[in-house]
Amino acid sequence: MGGYLSCVDLVDHEVPALREVLQFRARRSVPGITRAAAGSWRLHDLSPDCRCLSTAFCTAAEAAEHARDPFHVARVHGLEPGRLARLLRAVKEAYGTGFRAPPPDVWNATAVVRERDGLERLWQAGVHPELVASLHEALWPGGPPMPVWFYLGAISRRPSFAWVARTLAAVPDQDVAVWLCWTDTEMDRNHPAARAGWLQAGVPRNAITALADGAYTPADVARLAASTRRSVPRAAITLAAWHRAGCHPSPEDIALLDRLDGDPWYEPSVGAVDLLWNRVGNATTGPTRTELAMLLKVCGTRANAPSCVV
Repeated sequence: MGGYLSCVDLVDHEVPALREVLQFRARRSVPGITRAAAGSWRLHDLSPDCRCLSTAFCTAAEAAEHARDPFHVARVHGLEPGRLARLLRAVKEAYGTGFRAPPPDVWNATAVVRERDGLERLWQAGVHPELVASLHEALWPGGPPMPVWFYLGAISRRPSFAWVARTLAAVPDQDVAVWLCWTDTEMDRNHPAARAGWLQAGVPRNAITALADGAYTPADVARLAASTRRSVPRAAITLAAWHRAGCHPSPEDIALLDRLDGDPWYEPSVGAVDLLWNRVGNATTGPTRTELAMLLKVCGTRANAPSCVV
């Protein structure tokens, strides 16, 4: 009749929140954590009433520890934190566990982790040893023991396991395995064979990472190689350099620039393009950043380039 019933809150809100925090603490659910470009870690689920809204965590373990804190989970669910903490304490006392260490019968997963303390570090980051073993089997069946960063990339970025496994079957390298887990992009979903092909062709990984941003496709690399007689690795390096400078001429434009000054080794300088853009760019009717970078290549210096702008 409009009155308050605590049992309704218990069933509808407190028990689901208790289940969530218990699953996190037992490492049966992986907390949603992500690593920012600066290297800090943040949670996917933030609460306006919790310190995680403005806090960046130094390690994955610190972020995961906060994710399974009953006070954080309570705030995410809109509950009074003390009530959830009391429920959790009752469960811990009833079952005699604080979930501080993995069960002793699953330590055989050490065979797939390179570091001696790797399983403990992954446990602190919210990853159960059984999950570690299944990740290794899914990502690199029969592969060597992998570093902690391999598994942290897999659980935080969640790349396509089939794509990682196929690429590693073509290029079986431990450093490549970690790199794949941390650098997947939309390009890899659209062109899943591209990285394996580029790696086998000898394209440096830093160039592939730039290309994976999506500015240029594998077809663009092939077109530039065909139209300028560059090797595939050289064509990829060239397009990656243009992309890093924030400029995206077509392969045909680059071929034309080669014919104008005969220098197929030119790579645009980010600093030079920035200075020129700040000097004569930014106008709605003026040249684009890409056009200015192309003028810079033809004119040779920043001093000469503005005179070429019509």
